[in-house]
Amino acid sequence: MLKPIAAIVGVVALAGTVASIARPSPPPLWAAGQPQRSSGSPEEEWFLSLDGGRQWQPISRALWLEPPLMLSAQVGWTEGESPNGTFFTAHTRNGGVSWSLSPHGTAFALMDFLTPTLGWMSATVPQKGATLWTVSRSADGGQQWIPLFRRKWPGGSITSAPNFVNARDGFILNIDGASWTVWTTENGGRTFHPAAPHPVDLPGFSPVGVTFNTPLRGWVLESSTTASEPGISVLWTSANGGRTWSERTGLPPLPSVTALDFLSARDGWVLAPMTGPHGLPASRGFQLFRTTNGGARWSAVAKSSALTLSAFIMVTPKLGWAAGGSTIYETTDGGQSWLRVGTEPGIQWASLVSLNSVSRDIQ
Repeated sequence: MLKPIAAIVGVVALAGTVASIARPSPPPLWAAGQPQRSSGSPEEEWFLSLDGGRQWQPISRALWLEPPLMLSAQVGWTEGESPNGTFFTAHTRNGGVSWSLSPHGTAFALMDFLTPTLGWMSATVPQKGATLWTVSRSADGGQQWIPLFRRKWPGGSITSAPNFVNARDGFILNIDGASWTVWTTENGGRTFHPAAPHPVDLPGFSPVGVTFNTPLRGWVLESSTTASEPGISVLWTSANGGRTWSERTGLPPLPSVTALDFLSARDGWVLAPMTGPHGLPASRGFQLFRTTNGGARWSAVAKSSALTLSAFIMVTPKLGWAAGGSTIYETTDGGQSWLRVGTEPGIQWASLVSLNSVSRDIQ
């Protein structure tokens, strides 16, 4: 698996600065969006941009459960679910224009790629009244998967793809009732063991993802599942590989978290809505925070009470994109300033993807 607005003739300037966009060929971008049709329920569609978000072309329906992992401009993988409830792995060799589907029944699998060739797949398979947990590894970009680990699943459910920070150290999040535990491996996935269960159970809250940016420093986001506290979330951090957790070290109180994005072991961003009455998320606005030391300290880099962002992605410490409504924005200074670069009327953007990098609304 983050960052006052003044509108100036089509340009959005954050923190008083307009970003320069001069650069050689931008990386390809993919986005999932919902066409706002006059009748029927909208279905997400998959779009491609080759000019840094300025122009988008529809390429396919979004059939997946998770945004795709694009290993190159042409090759990508993801997981999907058919209308009858069976799961499949989806593979593209043409940049997402078409997908080859490989059904695997009731097994639910999630993938993570550390490089374009090295990746892991974690799957849970119902079997004779129990659930079998397996982890496999691929060294050829997902063409072949070698089983590494299998055991009876200890209960609860897997809620995140494997999160590997190097070829040895990886993490998987498990929820069991009101509690959650991060399972860890230190040998490339051959064995997994649970770190200490999270000691604080928040009634009505459920984890939605885990992100480790080093073998020791990690993050878990919990979001409210109750109607009385919609949109509220809590961000936990660990500095010892998941053995203990503390709340939101270095960040100010936030009403919720929209996106958490670590580009490296040091560079990370948190995107959050503005705080409204009674500490709840405001109906409009965002605030963006950045760390350059792995999350030990965070600084506010941009905020707006007028613009709402639903997706966010950085591809270098300076270059990134965000989506709000039907508009795409670009930053070239690490999130301090943003330029409106593209608008697709009738499309509500839901997620952004670049090469082997994903950002999405995780509330």
